[in-house]
Amino acid sequence: MAVPIKYDMLIRGARLIDPATRIDAVRDVAFAGGLVAEVGTSIDPATASEVIDARGRFLSPGWIDLHTHVYHKVSHFGVDPDVTCLPNGCTTVVDAGTAGSLTFEGFRSFVIDRAKTRVKALVHISGIGLIAGINMKPAFGEIQDPLFLSAEGAVETALAHADVVLGIKVRLMDNISDDGRVEREALRQARAAADAIKKPLMLHPTLAVTPTEEMVEALRPGDVFTHCYHGLSGSILDGRGLVLDSVRAAIERGVRMDVGHGQGSFHFDVAARCLEQGVRPHTISTDLHTYCVDGPVYDLACTMTKFLALGLSVRDVLEMVTSEPASWMGEAGVLGTLAVGAEADAVLFDLEDGDWELVDSIGQVRRHPTRFAVRSVFKGGRKVGDTP
Repeated sequence: MAVPIKYDMLIRGARLIDPATRIDAVRDVAFAGGLVAEVGTSIDPATASEVIDARGRFLSPGWIDLHTHVYHKVSHFGVDPDVTCLPNGCTTVVDAGTAGSLTFEGFRSFVIDRAKTRVKALVHISGIGLIAGINMKPAFGEIQDPLFLSAEGAVETALAHADVVLGIKVRLMDNISDDGRVEREALRQARAAADAIKKPLMLHPTLAVTPTEEMVEALRPGDVFTHCYHGLSGSILDGRGLVLDSVRAAIERGVRMDVGHGQGSFHFDVAARCLEQGVRPHTISTDLHTYCVDGPVYDLACTMTKFLALGLSVRDVLEMVTSEPASWMGEAGVLGTLAVGAEADAVLFDLEDGDWELVDSIGQVRRHPTRFAVRSVFKGGRKVGDTP
């Protein structure tokens, strides 16, 4: 008698590392109807329509990049998530405020609703979002003038798109804020908007004029301090290289540290000093955009490898791109895990041997003998890409 087909796909024999369920062992994983249907030590291959032999490889939940810019072809920062993120293991990305209240409707229609990649978003407190820039013509920043700010507009947009909006974003930088004169007003309005929608605030501090102590004082439990390992103004280190007491206090009350590598916001030496002092990131993210996708960031796998070079374990790194961001998103048990009933998003990867050169945002180089190398990506129980 023929064995009845129960599963759409079966991935056999990979070493499953799923921090959410604390599994680190060889397992078979079966998908059905877009969800994880079974995880076991020996699932009959005759019960699946498609079987993938993954022996000798690693399997993890689909990766989540908490800081990207994917308003492709509209923002000068925007990259195509289906080209730059999904094939490289990121089944879910969070766009970190590329769109503001004046531009979000188009972002929803032309990117979020059409992408194969799962895209969630933050609404920028500036109505124009990241459409302009200091390297554009005309050249100006998104909070160059207080007229660009609108807490009311951000709140209306966030409520209208509550199914995809996770919070509010503000960037504090001297060169986009009339030499810092608009920073405090931008932070005040961003705080008010986040409080009104009862969702987190993500703060970008790189090159801020506002002191770090003042910035973190404005943050509440669940808020995100992104670009946490840069060495410019707005750093979490004092002049002696010690983590600021105010930053430690913020972490203790529930503020989350996010990497947000980007073009200029990740320094190996700063990260190493912070890690030595016990300040680890909650989430590893890329800040992927047009100015760093061809280096030094490239993709999330490369950024993850940099934290192997800094001494973190494979499991810890995976936790920071799976269960940790999923929990922050309010999607624990749904995303960032391969527990039965979760979304069938997964990454099949190798820890590839070599002499890998890793470069940070200021040209510092570290080398590591292994790297994350994505081989196959699955979203909703279907294979969406293979990498040679």
